[in-house]
Amino acid sequence: MKRWQLGIVAVLASLLWACGGGGGGAGEKVSVHLTVPLGEGGPAVAEVVYQAGDGSWQLAPQTGLGRYAFSLPPGEKRYGVAIACYPYGTALGSVGWVKVYQLTTDEARALKVACFDLELGYLEMTELRVRAHAKSGDLGYDRAWYYTAIDQEQGDFSGSVNLTIEAKPDRDLLVVAYADGTSQWHPDLIRRIRFLRDYDASAAPPLSLDVELGPGDRPASSRVHAFSVPRWADGGSSFGVGFVSAQGLRVPHTSHDPGENPALGAGDAAGGSYLRIPGAGGDDVYYAEAVAWDAGGTHFASQVRILGSSGPEIEFKLPEGRFDPRVDDNALPTFGGLTPSGTNPIAYAFFMGFTGFGMEAVVSPGWLASADRYRFPDLTGVEGFQGSRPRKGEEVHWRATAVMSETPLGEILAGDPLPVPAPVPRAPGLSLQLVSKAGRYTVR
Repeated sequence: MKRWQLGIVAVLASLLWACGGGGGGAGEKVSVHLTVPLGEGGPAVAEVVYQAGDGSWQLAPQTGLGRYAFSLPPGEKRYGVAIACYPYGTALGSVGWVKVYQLTTDEARALKVACFDLELGYLEMTELRVRAHAKSGDLGYDRAWYYTAIDQEQGDFSGSVNLTIEAKPDRDLLVVAYADGTSQWHPDLIRRIRFLRDYDASAAPPLSLDVELGPGDRPASSRVHAFSVPRWADGGSSFGVGFVSAQGLRVPHTSHDPGENPALGAGDAAGGSYLRIPGAGGDDVYYAEAVAWDAGGTHFASQVRILGSSGPEIEFKLPEGRFDPRVDDNALPTFGGLTPSGTNPIAYAFFMGFTGFGMEAVVSPGWLASADRYRFPDLTGVEGFQGSRPRKGEEVHWRATAVMSETPLGEILAGDPLPVPAPVPRAPGLSLQLVSKAGRYTVR
């Protein structure tokens, strides 16, 4: 399976970068709150445009730092919003990401969108030198991963690592020690975890810290129950569990290559366990995903769950339906046949990517109305979005996903996004089921 096929949860990124409410009306106002990683604020390198109904795209009026608002014509409920994030302060002609939302005011009237790929120049940062070692007589591990909300590094106990950390008091710092002589980290190898919640990084540099680990840092675990996969998913299955602290410190989850990527738990449909972070509490959450795929690696079924800081047992339930839309291989792909079998989607998420660029769109059933086709909007005529269309001969990777949940769409979109590759809300108890299809083609 190729890596571009494996980021199944990434289809959620555009869906869960927004927050919204319910209730529509003539001439209603729509607001957009653009945020940055690890805090409030408005990125200096982003563009926000909108459309009313199927009208032309126009610049959204800015009402404050990272805040935009516009009003729809009387009687109009359908609208679109497009946000261009430039991670390196450049236009979309080089590297960039566009997030599109096409909704109705009955489903959402306020969007909260995070440009997670932007540089962190708006933060005051400092460098921390950390060295971990085992208490005398505590054997069986010799390496560690070190985490702050901004950085993560790996090293053995023979030396120290340099970490970037926000220059504030009471910062989160995590040390995960494991038994391995290589650069890989499998959850089964983890032996000790130390979670420091109150490190004062506001002191004058240079900053250094020595962490002695011992038997008291041995983590407890919680069960991941065995789960069933759809009959058509004959290619394989996996699950992964990660963690996000209240300050945004993140231990990534992984779903497909647990032997090569850090995670607190990894396995397949047979179930297993995941390690809990000692001292977790408050607004800390665990992020869990299970996925199954067909032998061709083109169809996927998955579930994403957000769990509270207590680290409860996990039961996954994958959707049985199969999503098999038709895709036209135009410069801007068109997806047809958007009715997945055995499901009732609350939203659709679409992705296309080519060299140096990605575009994601979340489209609600209300915006589609009775249509079963969707085409990415052509934004190349809009200032700041000129690089958002692939050229002839370029390879386009695409993905289409139907999203199901017992939680209403407006509630799902109301949460603040977590700083994970596919930012879902910090909402313990949230469960999302997804069925997807992925592929690629060359623009003719």
